[in-house]
Amino acid sequence: DALRRVSLLSDTLTRQVRVTIRRDGLLLAARTQDVGEASEEVEARYGGDELVLGYNAQYLSDVLRNIETEEVLLSLSTPLNAGLVEPLEQGADENYLCLVMPLRLVD
Repeated sequence: DALRRVSLLSDTLTRQVRVTIRRDGLLLAARTQDVGEASEEVEARYGGDELVLGYNAQYLSDVLRNIETEEVLLSLSTPLNAGLVEPLEQGADENYLCLVMPLRLVD
């Protein structure tokens, strides 16, 4: 829901949303010159250094919408490498795994 709300103010061409991952959660943010900006905090567990990535909100929404669990696991290494998204818990007969490519952030 947070991603959907923030993406309303993302660029109509790139649909870019900035995702800042911190120890205390993640921050979703989008900004356009004509309309304004939006940001929202989401609860998350993370054990590494702060990481800032850009994603197409539509692609990320499509992945999250098709995962039926409340919690997902994001496996990330750098802002330029693809991230893996999967349900935190999967049934024995399930094997859902998605690859999401980041967008290069322009400040």
